[in-house]
Amino acid sequence: MKEHGAEAFTYEVLEQKKTDDVTDMRWEVRQMLKPWLEKLQPYGDRGYNKPPKE
Repeated sequence: MKEHGAEAFTYEVLEQKKTDDVTDMRWEVRQMLKPWLEKLQPYGDRGYNKPPKE
């Protein structure tokens, strides 16, 4: 955000999950993130995320 500025980003809801019975929100979010990172591959020129370690 500091490097590219707010205008370089868009925000949209990709997925929602009921949280009534969730005890570990961080774990739930990580589980939801994994398939999106694999699908979108936001690394290098396609994004700012670091690729997963193999």
